[in-house]
Amino acid sequence: MDQGIAGVIAGIAGLLGAGVGGLATAYGARIGAQKTIEAAQTQVAQQSAAQHRQWLREQRRQACFALVDAFGTFARVAVDCATAVENEQALPEGHREELMDHTEQLVIEGAHMQLWGPPQLVAAIDDMSGEAIEFLALMTRWERIRRTGESPATLQHQEACEDRWTAVKEARDAFMLASQAALTHD
Repeated sequence: MDQGIAGVIAGIAGLLGAGVGGLATAYGARIGAQKTIEAAQTQVAQQSAAQHRQWLREQRRQACFALVDAFGTFARVAVDCATAVENEQALPEGHREELMDHTEQLVIEGAHMQLWGPPQLVAAIDDMSGEAIEFLALMTRWERIRRTGESPATLQHQEACEDRWTAVKEARDAFMLASQAALTHD
């Protein structure tokens, strides 16, 4: 009977050992599965964040290119207007209206950048758009001042136009630097 009891006890101990071993295996498998899920979630989140950063960079890049193009068309007409003022001539036919249209397009393209940021780039664009608007205002007043024929007023306006054109170019340069920073450090 001692052997029978010992066999039963050994059987119970074996069952308990198998049960505890099974529970430990199940617990280990559960922990392993959780860690695998966590690793997969982390990887997906990191990939998603990287893809979002790439998408945002592409949106900024496209908006910056559109703004550079808009500035180019504005500058082409603005240079002709500034040259006419410098030579005390009338603005070329249709240039005032063209300058208005190109300034408007520059402002619209600049407003699109407010969607994509960053704040330093948006501020540089706002400065550039503001300088372009001020330049347009000076060109609009030029015809009235030129017709008066008053030399001091004409000279003063010419200097103001020259200063404003310099400010426009400086604002464009600041925009270019801010664009480079926004597109490369993100």
